[in-house]
Amino acid sequence: MTITELLASLQENTLFPGSLNNTVVQAYVKGSTGTGLDRLVDLIGQDLQLNRRLPASEIAEASRAADGMNAILVEAIRATGVANDGWINAADLHDVSAYIREDA
Repeated sequence: MTITELLASLQENTLFPGSLNNTVVQAYVKGSTGTGLDRLVDLIGQDLQLNRRLPASEIAEASRAADGMNAILVEAIRATGVANDGWINAADLHDVSAYIREDA
C-alpha cells in the first residue's frame, strides 16, 4: 500500500467530520478581566507559530496563566489606585509590584 492509498483509506474510514475534535481541551481561552489586557490572552490563542508548534492543551494552559496574571495586575492596579489619573508610569508600576509582593 502506498502512502497515498493509506491516507485515502484513513480519510474514508477514520477521519470523518468532527472525528478529531478534542472536547476535553478548551483550545481557545477568553480573557476574563474586562480590560484591554484580555487582548494578550486572545493573542496567545491566535498566534499561528504557537499553534503550529505546540499542542492545544499547552496553548490553553498558557492562556489561562496569562489571564490569571492579568487578574492579579488588575487587582493590584485597582487596590493601589495608580490608574485613577488615567496613566500608569514607572513609579506606579513600583507600587503595583510592591502590592503583588505583599499579597504573595
